[in-house]
Amino acid sequence: MDPVLSASGFTYCPGPAGRSSGGDYASGKYTKGNRILEIHFRHSLGLVTYHIGSESIRHEVFMRALLGQHGRNHYPSFSSDPIEGFRDLRHDLENFAADFLNGTGGHFRRCFDEAQNARKLSAFQRMEQGWPNSLEEMHLSMERQANRGTLVGFAIGIVAIHFAINLGHAMAHGKLAIGLNTFQKVFVGAVIVVAPFYAAYLIWRGRWRTGGAVLALSMAGALVFGVYYHFVLPGPDHVTHVQLPMSFAMRDIFDVTAVLLALFECLGVLAGVRIFSKS
Repeated sequence: MDPVLSASGFTYCPGPAGRSSGGDYASGKYTKGNRILEIHFRHSLGLVTYHIGSESIRHEVFMRALLGQHGRNHYPSFSSDPIEGFRDLRHDLENFAADFLNGTGGHFRRCFDEAQNARKLSAFQRMEQGWPNSLEEMHLSMERQANRGTLVGFAIGIVAIHFAINLGHAMAHGKLAIGLNTFQKVFVGAVIVVAPFYAAYLIWRGRWRTGGAVLALSMAGALVFGVYYHFVLPGPDHVTHVQLPMSFAMRDIFDVTAVLLALFECLGVLAGVRIFSKS
């Protein structure tokens, strides 16, 4: 390695070295102006990072951006021979890193930009496209996938339970002969029943931003509607108005479902906002 880098004007500077619980380690860097090749060693050659100014990129990511998904780079090779890593890195420097060693840095910056765009993908998407992932990135991505699945299930569960409560409340409405005017019927059908199911469908299909917005807005509308007619506006739909002695069971269903609807609509708003913010 040293002959290749020295011939291109790089100077080696030793870095931190010593002994730790994981064994002996050493590090160093080759520098030329604002260009740095940083290397780390523990049992074998490990992390190799290229720097030009403030832009940095790991060797394997650099090679993926430069050579494509099925590149011909030799490093990292994961050989049992600790010297083999240095030979493989020298091969890659000689054959693929001419722009970094002696060029304008244009290819390096293009690769850096491409790697930055790839970071927006999930760890699984990056793996499918041949972008290297660290174990930490894979673990975080798996956690995000699990959390996302939990949030989707939570939102769909809220919509299903909210619909079931609405069925019970509608039954109480019928038994107690509490009718709805035209506006109320349209609002209940469009906003309280159809919109949450549409939101659940969008969320299930992965359209989180739109689905979360529809869920939050529909549940917020249902909450305002229910609180106003059940607890604020005096009238036949107000919970204190239901006083029929012959229908104590229906009155209980009416009151309990009115409260449960408000509770689950609050949860629906929170779930929608959460999903929207995660999109």
